[in-house]
Amino acid sequence: EDRKDGQAPGHVSVVVVGGTGDLAKKYLWQGFFSLYADKVSSGNTFSFVCGGLSPPDRATPVFFEILKGLSCWKAVSEERCALLKEQFLRLSQYRQLKTLEQYQDLNKHIEQELQQEGMREAGRLFYLSVPAFAYADVADKINSSCRPKSGAWLRVVLEKPFGHDLRSAQVLTSQLESSLKDEEMYRIDHYLGKQAVAKILPFRMDNSGFLDPIWNKNHIERVEVVVKETLDVKGRISYYDQYGVIRDMLQNHMTEVMTLLTMRLPSSRDSSDEVLRNQLQVLGSLQPLGRRQAVVGQYQSYRSEVQQELNKTREHVSLTPTFAAVLAFSGEARYDGVPILLVSGKKLDERVGYARILFKNDVLCLQNHPGVHCKPKQIVFHFGHGALGHPAILVSKNLFKPLLKDAEQREAYSELISHIFAGRKNNFIRAESLLASWGLWTPLLSGLADTFPRIYPGGAENGASLDVYVKGNELRFYTEVTIINSDPM
Repeated sequence: EDRKDGQAPGHVSVVVVGGTGDLAKKYLWQGFFSLYADKVSSGNTFSFVCGGLSPPDRATPVFFEILKGLSCWKAVSEERCALLKEQFLRLSQYRQLKTLEQYQDLNKHIEQELQQEGMREAGRLFYLSVPAFAYADVADKINSSCRPKSGAWLRVVLEKPFGHDLRSAQVLTSQLESSLKDEEMYRIDHYLGKQAVAKILPFRMDNSGFLDPIWNKNHIERVEVVVKETLDVKGRISYYDQYGVIRDMLQNHMTEVMTLLTMRLPSSRDSSDEVLRNQLQVLGSLQPLGRRQAVVGQYQSYRSEVQQELNKTREHVSLTPTFAAVLAFSGEARYDGVPILLVSGKKLDERVGYARILFKNDVLCLQNHPGVHCKPKQIVFHFGHGALGHPAILVSKNLFKPLLKDAEQREAYSELISHIFAGRKNNFIRAESLLASWGLWTPLLSGLADTFPRIYPGGAENGASLDVYVKGNELRFYTEVTIINSDPM
């Protein structure tokens, strides 16, 4: 059941397993502090536990050093912020969570705290910021040792990757379902918390009077979902070389965005079950992806980075792509023949992310002039960064004047953590859509396993080397291959 406005107040125990890792350090503790600041005055009480493998004497100072960097929203006064931080630190502790006995001790600690303070328990929130191979074991320990008593909820948050292919995703799903109920699992995709992405469905629904008649093959020229990054993957090679850009970006984040752009509109934006059904319909209607629908690349220095970080010889060659462009087509009559392009890569010329609906323009302009009717007709959901620098929805003036609703800009993890607290599941990945997505992408990944990626230099020097074009139902690089040395060592 979806809850729009929270739930009955009570005590909430938050446990971040892997709470001193990079993700927790950068985003999670700030997100939970924002939740505390939002909800502490509405009758809720909280306790926060940072769980990890290290002993307390080593990890406790590290944890509290992380908490020193917490910040408040601009609207909060300095005095109020200082008080909230002081309270938050007082409510936080580090605990070693390695063995079953340590999880049992955590449960005893929570029960004693509730009894001593005479508090009603609202629920327990476990955030697993650990490698995916540890999910099943941690979930089993939570199930056997840390379930709250009847009347309180349990929510367990999981981060991608959710498998490596369809088979591994099925195995992981089965393992988790043996310990947790579906309604207790929150598979997080932080892209769904990005403001521009979260606004796709509401924007389409709020402007459906104009958009519905033109949201089809007769008016749409193509759909694009693009995420360009300037950074390399140094320091992440051990993970990245197993997954590559398709598993890291296209199979999850960008597929989710694509379904939001092309799915049938639900009767209510808060109906997670109807949204799920419509997303599954999109994934089920997509034509199979094969090697002719994809091109892949690898930045020039990647090979030497793999050799250094994974202790490989100079002769070792990795075929893991750091760039990919994929062409998809829907089997639905509404989008018949409309190209859907998903493009992402590392070490590109700029950092920017967006989803674009490009509409056909039936006006012939004989010369360049500033007339609005000659400009492209498009709607762009700008995720952030790039020349614009912030999230936005951009609509061509020659298209229509949209209804746009202002919203407070919040960091994606802070937004999603507030949804978890409220029990809202419509911005999280359900098992059915996860497996449907892997069902779409696994054959392509298998087909590309022995494909040599095009080597590109990185940054502005890439030039036109990664430009692509659609030829029938195939996707190709626009330029011929230029041989460059993939090993600068």
